[in-house]
Parts: sequence; structure tokens; C-alpha cells
Amino acid sequence: MGSGFFTCVDGARVRVVEEGDPHALVTVVLVHCYALDHGEWDRLMPELERSCDVPVRVLRYDHRGSGESEPMTA
Repeated sequence: MGSGFFTCVDGARVRVVEEGDPHALVTVVLVHCYALDHGEWDRLMPELERSCDVPVRVLRYDHRGSGESEPMTA
């Protein structure tokens, strides 16, 4: 569990946050809306973990040019 950066083919870094059980059979990917970042899901995380019947792994990321991710390069 943790957060870090994924490096794209063009070298730009995308912020990725991983939470929950890294070995879970179910992975949920949360995608934020326009002009926001992965923090949009902060309030949902405790409820998501409580409401699932099985362990889950949750990935949240910042789109290119949003939050802590770098923009696309030319």
C-alpha cells in the first residue's frame, strides 16, 4: 500500500495511490472528473472498504496534467 509515480513511455510521471489489500482478487480503479485529482475519492474510501464483502485493492490516480501528474509532452 502506498503511493508513487508511474512513468509513461514519454517520460511523464503520473501520480498513483494504492490502498487496501495488495493481494486482493478484486481491484477497483477510481477515476476522477475533469479539473480534480485523486483526492476527490478521500471521503469515499472508508465506506468503500466497509461495504465490500471481500478484500479489495483500490487504485486512484491523477490524470495527466491534473493534481500531481505531469502534463503530456510534445
